[in-house]
Amino acid sequence: SRNNVAMSIAITGFLASMRQPALIFLLALLISPAAWPATNYTAASAVLSNGAEIQDCPSCPDGKRIGRIGGDDNGTVTFPNVVVPTGGLYPMTVYFMTPNDSAFDIAVNHEAIPRAVIFRRDNRQDEHSSQTILVSLQAGANSIAFNNPYEFGPDLEQISIAGSPAASHLVSGVVKDSAGMPLASAEVSLSGSLDHETTTDAEGRL
Repeated sequence: SRNNVAMSIAITGFLASMRQPALIFLLALLISPAAWPATNYTAASAVLSNGAEIQDCPSCPDGKRIGRIGGDDNGTVTFPNVVVPTGGLYPMTVYFMTPNDSAFDIAVNHEAIPRAVIFRRDNRQDEHSSQTILVSLQAGANSIAFNNPYEFGPDLEQISIAGSPAASHLVSGVVKDSAGMPLASAEVSLSGSLDHETTTDAEGRL
Protein backbone atom coordinates (compact mmCIF):
# COMPACT_ATOMS: atom_id res chain seq x y z
CA SER A 1 0.00 0.00 0.00
CA ARG A 2 1.00 3.67 -0.29
CA ASN A 3 0.61 6.83 1.76
CA ASN A 4 -0.43 9.99 -0.09
CA VAL A 5 0.71 13.40 1.13
CA ALA A 6 -0.80 16.51 -0.50
CA MET A 7 0.61 20.01 -0.02
CA SER A 8 -0.77 23.33 -1.27
CA ILE A 9 1.63 26.22 -1.85
CA ALA A 10 0.76 29.83 -2.64
CA ILE A 11 3.64 32.01 -3.83
CA THR A 12 3.56 35.73 -4.56
CA GLY A 13 6.39 37.14 -6.68
CA PHE A 14 7.46 38.69 -9.96
CA LEU A 15 7.65 36.95 -13.31
CA ALA A 16 11.18 37.72 -14.45
CA SER A 17 10.29 37.71 -18.14
CA MET A 18 7.36 40.12 -17.76
CA ARG A 19 8.28 42.12 -14.62
CA GLN A 20 4.75 41.97 -13.31
CA PRO A 21 3.44 40.58 -10.03
CA ALA A 22 1.92 37.13 -10.15
CA LEU A 23 0.18 34.80 -7.73
CA ILE A 24 1.19 31.21 -8.31
CA PHE A 25 -0.90 28.36 -6.95
CA LEU A 26 0.74 24.96 -6.89
CA LEU A 27 -0.43 21.59 -5.67
CA ALA A 28 2.17 18.91 -5.06
CA LEU A 29 0.97 15.33 -4.60
CA LEU A 30 3.63 13.13 -3.10
CA ILE A 31 3.34 9.34 -3.00
CA SER A 32 5.44 7.44 -0.49
CA PRO A 33 5.48 3.66 -0.10
CA ALA A 34 4.56 2.49 3.40
CA ALA A 35 6.99 -0.41 3.52
CA TRP A 36 8.55 0.84 6.75
CA PRO A 37 6.83 2.55 9.68
CA ALA A 38 7.55 6.19 10.41
CA THR A 39 10.01 7.11 13.15
CA ASN A 40 9.06 9.71 15.75
CA TYR A 41 11.59 12.07 17.33
CA THR A 42 10.34 13.78 20.51
CA ALA A 43 11.77 16.48 22.77
CA ALA A 44 13.86 13.87 24.58
CA SER A 45 15.94 13.23 21.43
CA ALA A 46 16.61 16.92 20.66
CA VAL A 47 19.57 19.14 21.47
CA LEU A 48 18.53 22.63 22.61
CA SER A 49 20.56 25.84 22.39
CA ASN A 50 20.25 29.64 22.56
CA GLY A 51 17.39 29.59 25.06
CA ALA A 52 15.07 26.96 23.58
CA GLU A 53 13.61 25.00 26.48
CA ILE A 54 11.62 21.89 27.33
CA GLN A 55 8.22 22.64 28.86
CA ASP A 56 5.60 20.43 30.48
CA CYS A 57 2.70 19.53 28.16
CA PRO A 58 0.30 16.86 29.50
CA SER A 59 -1.44 16.53 26.11
CA CYS A 60 1.80 16.08 24.12
CA PRO A 61 3.10 12.63 23.08
CA ASP A 62 5.67 12.26 25.89
CA GLY A 63 4.30 14.96 28.19
CA LYS A 64 6.83 17.54 26.95
CA ARG A 65 7.15 20.18 24.26
CA ILE A 66 9.93 22.54 23.22
CA GLY A 67 9.26 26.26 23.57
CA ARG A 68 11.10 29.54 23.02
CA ILE A 69 12.27 28.51 19.56
CA GLY A 70 13.57 31.54 17.65
CA GLY A 71 13.18 35.04 19.00
CA ASP A 72 15.95 37.53 19.84
CA ASP A 73 18.31 34.75 20.96
CA ASN A 74 17.29 32.50 18.03
CA GLY A 75 16.48 29.51 20.23
CA THR A 76 17.41 26.40 18.25
CA VAL A 77 16.23 22.80 18.33
CA THR A 78 18.38 20.18 16.62
CA PHE A 79 17.52 16.54 16.08
CA PRO A 80 21.09 15.27 15.58
CA ASN A 81 20.47 11.62 14.74
CA VAL A 82 17.65 11.24 12.22
CA VAL A 83 18.43 7.90 10.58
CA VAL A 84 17.00 6.72 7.24
CA PRO A 85 17.84 3.61 5.18
CA THR A 86 18.42 5.31 1.81
CA GLY A 87 18.90 8.83 0.49
CA GLY A 88 15.96 10.73 -1.00
CA LEU A 89 13.09 13.14 -0.37
CA TYR A 90 11.30 12.11 2.82
CA PRO A 91 7.91 13.33 4.08
CA MET A 92 8.46 14.88 7.52
CA THR A 93 5.41 15.59 9.65
CA VAL A 94 5.94 18.34 12.21
CA TYR A 95 3.67 18.31 15.26
CA PHE A 96 3.48 21.74 16.86
CA MET A 97 1.42 24.12 18.97
CA THR A 98 0.76 27.75 18.09
CA PRO A 99 -2.03 30.27 18.73
CA ASN A 100 -1.38 31.84 15.30
CA ASP A 101 0.41 30.97 12.08
CA SER A 102 4.19 31.28 12.51
CA ALA A 103 7.40 30.08 10.89
CA PHE A 104 10.50 27.96 11.37
CA ASP A 105 13.79 28.11 9.52
CA ILE A 106 14.67 24.45 8.88
CA ALA A 107 18.23 23.36 8.08
CA VAL A 108 19.09 19.78 7.13
CA ASN A 109 22.66 18.59 7.70
CA HIS A 110 23.94 22.08 8.54
CA GLU A 111 23.02 23.55 5.13
CA ALA A 112 24.12 27.17 4.83
CA ILE A 113 20.75 28.53 3.69
CA PRO A 114 17.86 27.09 5.72
CA ARG A 115 14.35 26.80 4.33
CA ALA A 116 11.72 29.11 5.85
CA VAL A 117 8.40 27.31 6.29
CA ILE A 118 5.16 28.85 7.59
CA PHE A 119 3.29 26.50 9.92
CA ARG A 120 -0.42 27.10 9.97
CA ARG A 121 -2.70 26.25 12.85
CA ASP A 122 -5.05 23.56 11.50
CA ASN A 123 -7.22 22.99 14.56
CA ARG A 124 -9.38 25.86 15.79
CA GLN A 125 -10.47 23.97 18.94
CA ASP A 126 -7.01 23.66 20.46
CA GLU A 127 -3.46 24.60 19.57
CA HIS A 128 -2.25 21.14 18.50
CA SER A 129 -1.52 21.05 14.76
CA SER A 130 0.56 19.10 12.25
CA GLN A 131 2.02 19.83 8.82
CA THR A 132 3.97 17.66 6.37
CA ILE A 133 6.85 18.90 4.25
CA LEU A 134 9.60 17.20 2.23
CA VAL A 135 13.20 17.06 3.42
CA SER A 136 16.19 15.76 1.49
CA LEU A 137 18.02 13.18 3.63
CA GLN A 138 21.10 11.10 3.04
CA ALA A 139 21.43 7.43 3.88
CA GLY A 140 22.37 6.97 7.54
CA ALA A 141 22.37 9.71 10.17
CA ASN A 142 21.12 13.25 9.48
CA SER A 143 20.60 16.40 11.54
CA ILE A 144 17.51 18.62 11.29
CA ALA A 145 17.52 22.02 13.02
CA PHE A 146 14.61 24.40 13.72
CA ASN A 147 14.90 28.09 14.63
CA ASN A 148 13.77 31.58 13.56
CA PRO A 149 16.09 34.59 13.90
CA TYR A 150 13.27 37.09 13.41
CA GLU A 151 10.51 36.00 15.80
CA PHE A 152 9.37 33.13 17.98
CA GLY A 153 8.15 30.10 16.05
CA PRO A 154 5.63 27.50 17.19
CA ASP A 155 6.22 25.22 20.17
CA LEU A 156 7.46 21.87 18.90
CA GLU A 157 6.01 18.55 20.09
CA GLN A 158 7.77 16.06 17.82
CA ILE A 159 8.71 15.27 14.23
CA SER A 160 7.86 12.09 12.34
CA ILE A 161 10.00 10.88 9.43
CA ALA A 162 8.46 8.48 6.90
CA GLY A 163 10.16 5.09 6.73
CA SER A 164 10.96 5.42 3.03
CA PRO A 165 11.39 8.31 0.58
CA ALA A 166 8.69 9.64 -1.72
CA ALA A 167 8.43 7.29 -4.69
CA SER A 168 6.97 9.85 -7.09
CA HIS A 169 5.54 13.36 -7.21
CA LEU A 170 3.13 15.35 -9.31
CA VAL A 171 3.26 19.13 -9.45
CA SER A 172 0.37 21.06 -11.01
CA GLY A 173 -1.29 24.44 -10.67
CA VAL A 174 -2.16 27.72 -12.31
CA VAL A 175 -0.31 31.05 -12.65
CA LYS A 176 -2.37 34.26 -12.44
CA ASP A 177 -1.45 37.94 -12.48
CA SER A 178 -2.28 40.29 -9.63
CA ALA A 179 -5.75 40.89 -11.16
CA GLY A 180 -6.51 37.16 -11.08
CA MET A 181 -6.16 36.58 -14.83
CA PRO A 182 -4.32 33.46 -16.08
CA LEU A 183 -0.87 34.04 -17.55
CA ALA A 184 -0.11 32.06 -20.71
CA SER A 185 3.41 31.03 -21.78
CA ALA A 186 4.90 32.00 -18.42
CA GLU A 187 8.17 30.27 -17.55
CA VAL A 188 8.02 28.71 -14.08
CA SER A 189 10.99 27.36 -12.13
CA LEU A 190 10.73 25.47 -8.85
CA SER A 191 13.78 24.97 -6.69
CA GLY A 192 14.49 23.43 -3.33
CA SER A 193 13.15 19.97 -2.50
CA LEU A 194 11.61 19.83 -5.99
CA ASP A 195 13.58 21.17 -8.97
CA HIS A 196 11.41 21.64 -12.03
CA GLU A 197 11.07 24.00 -15.01
CA THR A 198 7.99 24.32 -17.16
CA THR A 199 5.85 26.77 -19.18
CA THR A 200 2.17 27.49 -18.63
CA ASP A 201 -0.42 26.70 -21.30
CA ALA A 202 -2.98 29.11 -22.78
CA GLU A 203 -5.02 29.00 -19.54
CA GLY A 204 -2.05 29.55 -17.25
CA ARG A 205 -1.89 25.91 -16.15
CA LEU A 206 1.25 23.91 -15.49
